[in-house]
Amino acid sequence: MSLLVELRNTYRSVLTAMEQRLGMGEAKLQIVRSLMHREPQTQAQLARELRLDPAAISRHLRDLEAKGLVSRSANPAHARQNRVGLTVAGHAFVAEARALRQDFEDRLLAGVLPEQTAALLQGLAALRERADRFTTHEGAKNEKDENADLLA
Repeated sequence: MSLLVELRNTYRSVLTAMEQRLGMGEAKLQIVRSLMHREPQTQAQLARELRLDPAAISRHLRDLEAKGLVSRSANPAHARQNRVGLTVAGHAFVAEARALRQDFEDRLLAGVLPEQTAALLQGLAALRERADRFTTHEGAKNEKDENADLLA
């Protein structure tokens, strides 16, 4: 099996398990995570940062608002914009999600040697750095011949 296929399958399995534990899909989790680091934000800022369609952001925010995790308010600086922030329940959800994620990771890595975990993290970081270079103009120009290898 190819490395990329194995990475994709592993990511999907782990993500599905986390989504089930948290009762929330990846896009909504990304929104909550983004707001956890910087709030308030406008819906437009969230859409740009997360690279999600503004209509999708609006739908997800509506769901999160119905669950009491986020609140939206008019932006006093721009009447046509909404500011979004986490509610008290949203902050509590983040704390619970962090604890669940840590427990899940601990259980997932049980029996894996610390050296194996360290090597995996180092290898994944190197792969991510290399993949990031493919997304930059300079990297794409310098490595255009290697891009064909991605499809091999």
